[in-house]
Amino acid sequence: MGQFEFDTKLSKCVSCDSSDLVDYVADFRKINICKCNNCGLQFMNPQYTDIYLAEYYSLYTNDEDLEYWHNALLYGHDFYLSLIESYISPGALLDIGCGNGHLLEAAINRGWDVTGYDVDEKSTKKVAKRLGVNVESSDFFEVFLNHKGIYDLVTMHQVLEHLKSPGAYLDKIYSLIKDGGYIFVAVPNIHSLSNRIKFFLEGKGLRKKNIGKYYDTNHHVLYFDPDTLTFLLRKHGFQVVYKRNGHKARPEQSKVKRFFMRNVTDFLFMKSTFFVVAKKVNEA
Repeated sequence: MGQFEFDTKLSKCVSCDSSDLVDYVADFRKINICKCNNCGLQFMNPQYTDIYLAEYYSLYTNDEDLEYWHNALLYGHDFYLSLIESYISPGALLDIGCGNGHLLEAAINRGWDVTGYDVDEKSTKKVAKRLGVNVESSDFFEVFLNHKGIYDLVTMHQVLEHLKSPGAYLDKIYSLIKDGGYIFVAVPNIHSLSNRIKFFLEGKGLRKKNIGKYYDTNHHVLYFDPDTLTFLLRKHGFQVVYKRNGHKARPEQSKVKRFFMRNVTDFLFMKSTFFVVAKKVNEA
């Protein structure tokens, strides 16, 4: 990767269009994070260019990740799907940002009719061949131009924080989902307990190394907490029906540890990630 490349600085919030913005923090890379005083969303400003991001994501997945993380991620996504199925039975599922296909594989095993999408053409071809399913790439809005009301569920696992124009994607996703369908969104939590402590120490001058590293500005451009994500989804036609901390399965974890995390520690703290399940609200 070369040097960072940026667009022109934004004058309005990417979530609510408010012009009441403040420069909130600059991280150790000297990348500026802006905060909207209206809706509370934090976002990179200026944002990376599309060309820079395309180059970055062309190197984002690899085959080593597939083997090393396979069982852990398959377990984790199976757990997420089991929670989603409290609200909707298996049907047509679109996984946006499918990566190496772990969520798709878990969904197939649970009886979903799956379609995948990712920007990396090479990885999508590998996933399509491995799982025997349709996995799209290229421009998202062109690929799904004529797919109105097809999917019962759209999943975005650690994807929304990468998108420069989240509202445009959510409007399109709204049109893709059937009436009464759902969206699953998992993102990093900028207001996690760990991040809050680090931010406080930085503000007091007690933490001086790698300031703001937890923003992950090498590739994240949006920084959500449960309130700002709920606001954004509501603005684009979705009602959040369930939210909780992310469940971080790791390779070689015991069943006992996973059970304890899933049923105890996942509920105790503001962890580094969270997810929501939201229902499509029909237009009036």
